[in-house]
Amino acid sequence: MPLSETTSQALDGPSTSNPSPCPGPGAKPTKIPPTHPDPNTPRQTNYDPVKQLGVHSTASRWYLLARAYLIRSAARAAFGLQHRAEPPVPGPTGSVDLDATLGAWKGKGKIRVDIYEPSPARGEGSESESESSAGASEIGKGDGKGKGKGKAEASQGFRAGSGADSGRSRIGIINFHGGGFILGTSTDDARLSTLFNQHLNAVVFSVNYRLAPSYPFPTPPEDCADAIVQIAARAREWGVDPDRLVVCGLSAGGNLALASWMILQDPGRWGYDLPHPAPSLAGMILFYPLLDYSIPRQEKRSRAVDPAKTLPPALTDFFDACYLYLLPDLSDPRLSPGLAPDDVLRQLPPLHICLCEHDMLLSEGQGFAARLQDMGKQGSMRLVQGEEHGWDKPPPIAQKASVGVEYMAAAEAVRSWFTGGHHAHQAIRQREWRKATNP
Repeated sequence: MPLSETTSQALDGPSTSNPSPCPGPGAKPTKIPPTHPDPNTPRQTNYDPVKQLGVHSTASRWYLLARAYLIRSAARAAFGLQHRAEPPVPGPTGSVDLDATLGAWKGKGKIRVDIYEPSPARGEGSESESESSAGASEIGKGDGKGKGKGKAEASQGFRAGSGADSGRSRIGIINFHGGGFILGTSTDDARLSTLFNQHLNAVVFSVNYRLAPSYPFPTPPEDCADAIVQIAARAREWGVDPDRLVVCGLSAGGNLALASWMILQDPGRWGYDLPHPAPSLAGMILFYPLLDYSIPRQEKRSRAVDPAKTLPPALTDFFDACYLYLLPDLSDPRLSPGLAPDDVLRQLPPLHICLCEHDMLLSEGQGFAARLQDMGKQGSMRLVQGEEHGWDKPPPIAQKASVGVEYMAAAEAVRSWFTGGHHAHQAIRQREWRKATNP
C-alpha cells in the first residue's frame, strides 16, 4: 500500500473535605482516590518540573481538576456534534464494567468498556472486498460546504459470519481513546469502531480508563492492562477468539496500548498480580502515539515541520502537569514505551502506525518505526501529509476524506494479519516502512 498523499468522563472519585495524600511507591490504598494530595508533601524527581511540565507544574490539584472539567465539557459538545454529522454513527451495542485489580487504586467495576458488535441491523447483503474498501474511503468525505456526506453504501455489506473471518471466531479489537490522559470517552472513536465492525466483522471493546488529574500515571496504563487480560479471559462471551485480539490506540491511547503491552510482558517488575494470564496479542494499531516523555515538549515542538501547527504549549503543558502529577521516572516503559530496549520490542506483534506531518510527535514516531524496521519486525507506517495531530477529531465537525482512507488502511492491515495475504503483502509492507521512515 502506498503512503497516503491525502493526506466524558465525569470527574473521578468522590469529593471529600478531608484531603488525603497521593499514593507513593508501596503506599497502602484507601477508599479515597488520589484527588486531594497533601500540599505539604514534597514531590521528588530527578528533572526540572517547570522545564518538563511548564507553568502548571506547581498548580494545585483543585485548579487542575476544575480546568480539566471545563475542557472535558467542551470536548463532549464537539464530539456530540461530529457524531451527528452525516452519516451519523451508531452507539455501542452493550457495555461491561471491569474490576480494577492492578496498582494502588483497585475497585469493583471501575473500568467501563463500551462494546461495538457487528450486527445484521448495520447492513445486509454482500459486496466484493474492493467495493467494501471503496465505500469505507467515503467516510468523512465533505461536500465542500462543511457538511460530511458519507456514502450510505459504506455501511452495507455486513452479514454475521461473513468477511475476513467467515467460519471462524471473530476478531476482537480493544481500543483506547485519546485526550491527553485527561479527557475523552469510549465513544470518541465510534466511527473507527463501526468501520472495524463492517469490514472485519470484528467486535470492538472501547475502554474508559480512569483519567488524570484524579488518577495520574500509572493508573491509566494499569487500567488498560487490566482491560486486556479481562477481555481476553471473557472473549468467547462475544464470539471472539482470544488468540485474535488486536489493541488499538489514538494519541494518548496509542501510548497506553503500547504501555499496557509492556506491563503484560513483565508484570512482576512492578509488583502486579494479573487476574488472568496475559494473552498473546495478534497485532497493534497506533495512531499518532506519544512514545517518549523524556524529551521536553519544547524540544519536540522545535523538531516539527512547522512548530506553529503543533498543539499549543498551554494545552500540552496542562496535559503533562495532570498526568505526571506524581513526577514519575520519565524513562519508565509504562510512561515512555518507545524507550523500551530492543530485546523487548522484538517481542511485539505486527504493528500498523499512522502519523501526521504537522505533529510534534512525528519525529519520535518515525524513530520508533525505524527501530522496528531495523529489527525486521512486521509492520507498516503511513504518513498523513499536511495534517496536524488528531486530524480525525473535532474540529472540524465533518470528517475529512483522508480520515476514511486511513481508517480503512488500518482495517486492511488487520485483515492481512489474519488472511492468506500475509506473505503476499510482506514485501509491500517492508517497502512502506522504508518509504515512511526515510522520506
